[in-house]
Formats: sequence, C-alpha cells, structure tokens
Amino acid sequence: MIFENIDIDIDSLPQLDSNSFIPLEKKYRTVMVLQSLVFAVALIAVFSFYYFYQSDKMPKALTNLLFVLLIVIIVGNLLVAYYGYKKKKYLLRKHDITYKTGIFWRSETSIPFVRVQHSEVIQGPIERAFRLAKLKLYTAGGHSSDLTVPGLSLQKAKQLKDFITGRIQEEEE
Repeated sequence: MIFENIDIDIDSLPQLDSNSFIPLEKKYRTVMVLQSLVFAVALIAVFSFYYFYQSDKMPKALTNLLFVLLIVIIVGNLLVAYYGYKKKKYLLRKHDITYKTGIFWRSETSIPFVRVQHSEVIQGPIERAFRLAKLKLYTAGGHSSDLTVPGLSLQKAKQLKDFITGRIQEEEE
C-alpha cells in the first residue's frame, strides 16, 4: 500500500450558511439582562459591606476607584448581555449542531451527533419563569468539547434533545 496525502482545495469545502442560523428566543435577552442585574446586586452588596465596614481603613482615592470600577463592570456587563443576544445563534443539520456566540471574541462550535454521549435540558429559576431552557450536549472529548445552547423555548429544547438522541441511535445502528 502506498501512502498518499493529497492536497484539498479549501474553496471546495462545504460552507456554513450564516443565513441559516436560528436566533434564540427573544425572551432570552430579558433573561440575560436579569441575570446581569442579579450579578450587579451581588456586587453592590459586596461593595456596600466594604464601604460601610472597611472603607475607613483604606485611602479615600482607592474607595472612589473601586466605586468607579464597580459602575464600569455593572454597565459593561449589562451592555454585553443586551447586545450579545444578537450574536448567539444555532444551526441544526443532519449530522451536527453548531452554536455561535461572541461580541468581542467570537466562537463557532460544531458537535457531530456521533460524538454526543449524553444530553440534557436545563432550566435555572429565571429561565423557568420565562419558560426557557438550555440544551447541554456532553461529548467524549471532555468538558472543553461540550456544547450548551441557551435561550431555547422549553418545548424546542426538548424537541432538539429528542431529535439528537434519535440521530445518535440511527448512526449507531
């Protein structure tokens, strides 16, 4: 047998059509903003504790700097939550699922169904109030190769889970 390693024309490879990506539920933007507000309340609580009980031990300039930093973090987190929603989309194809996200650091992750070992539908308390869920796919490659698609309606998340489970069984046979 003769070993061959033939060049592949990159232009002939199949492309992901960015118009085919499906946006997340509109309610998910509200969930993202609410989660950011919960984070903001926690930060304000920590800063308030520091300010009322420890600020006399620190220079006033450092306390002011921490306050400005707190405001920048909270506003930045809210802006990223609000505008980041439009950058989160998914694509379901016959053999894989792709999820893309990111405002500054963009990421596009595809998981072939044959690599999926387990899947689950997850709801946090805020998501449950909005009847939204996350689809979590666990793969053989470990934690870094797992995929989570947030912002799905509960019904859609369950449908996707059932579809992927069915595809896994078909491909195993």
